[in-house]
Amino acid sequence: MTNLKYVRRKSTEDTENACPCFNNYCLMGTKNSYTDWHIDLGGTSVWYHIVDGGKLFILVKPTEANLKRYIKWEMLAAQTAADQHQKKRYGFIEYCQLINQPIPPEDIARLELTAGDTMLLPAGWIHCVITTADSIVFGGNSLHSYCVEKQLRIRQLEVKMNMPKRFTISGYDKLHWYALQQLDMELEEHQNDYQPTPFNRRKMEAAELIAEYLQDKTKNYEDIPPTISKPSGLLKKVKKSIQIAKQKKGTKRSHP
Repeated sequence: MTNLKYVRRKSTEDTENACPCFNNYCLMGTKNSYTDWHIDLGGTSVWYHIVDGGKLFILVKPTEANLKRYIKWEMLAAQTAADQHQKKRYGFIEYCQLINQPIPPEDIARLELTAGDTMLLPAGWIHCVITTADSIVFGGNSLHSYCVEKQLRIRQLEVKMNMPKRFTISGYDKLHWYALQQLDMELEEHQNDYQPTPFNRRKMEAAELIAEYLQDKTKNYEDIPPTISKPSGLLKKVKKSIQIAKQKKGTKRSHP
């Protein structure tokens, strides 16, 4: 996971935007404590290791239909919290049933973890967590090139829902400018390679998706690293390099 992370590889290069504190953490929870339904910030993937105790996860697959249900629930939940006359906040699954948009059973999973278990949760999964016994847990969140499409989709949802800043990743756009800059360097090296070897498919898709995401953010100067003097020029260069790379006998399959 360490070698895949955008945060560790990129944001540490910018002393004004140090690694976010969610990179690694230790959680201590008491029996019967509960974490309500949520998607991890910025579409980050999660690693989770139970040192002692136990946790019960209820998970919902992040299909587009389920994400739209989640947006409705989250926005209603925010309204409920602000309205003192509201008496009850429904759980996510219960809410979907009440609005006659039940989540398909095959999209719901139950996962119980005990001491010694380790879990890797991919980007975007909607979940709640119940502590089944007093627990000590080590874990962390990461952005990486294996889930770029889902990560950026979750970021779009956060913006749409006006997610409070404390529940989002600081320097999210700057981090992606750094990632694009790194991918641009790799694309340029590939372009200068006289051997017609294919470019890594995963990185190709990541470069395309990130370039598209940053397309309308070239004027947000506070989010652009000092190492990028011409953001629009970088986007054009990346797109051109992608087209050249695609002409080299297909694209290499990605490997961990």
